[in-house]
Amino acid sequence: MRFLQSYGRVGNFTKVLGRAGYIGAAISGYSDYQKFKDEEIGGIRFGYRTAGTFGSLAIGAYVGGSVGGPHGVLVGGIVGGAFNAGEMMYDGYVYWNYQMSLFLTNLETGLSGGWLPR
Repeated sequence: MRFLQSYGRVGNFTKVLGRAGYIGAAISGYSDYQKFKDEEIGGIRFGYRTAGTFGSLAIGAYVGGSVGGPHGVLVGGIVGGAFNAGEMMYDGYVYWNYQMSLFLTNLETGLSGGWLPR
């Protein structure tokens, strides 16, 4: 009997988390739309963020409906986190690429001007 009571409490808690996720997704989508409208982010970034947010909700809802609420919240969080991590990795790559291009340009300019590394 104790297991059923505990699982019921966990289920109620994840219902609250699920509702918070829906509200958070709406706020996130609106925020991303405003950033897109203000040209702070481009169309591809806006599409990626929107797909990540609503993909997380859809997969979390599917898993939660199929297996149980706690699993849906966990899987939804993992999917959303994976999209966020992908965006952060892309940002890191863009920064690294810019710095490497700048370094190589400066090196080429120095070498063509007669500078020799010692």
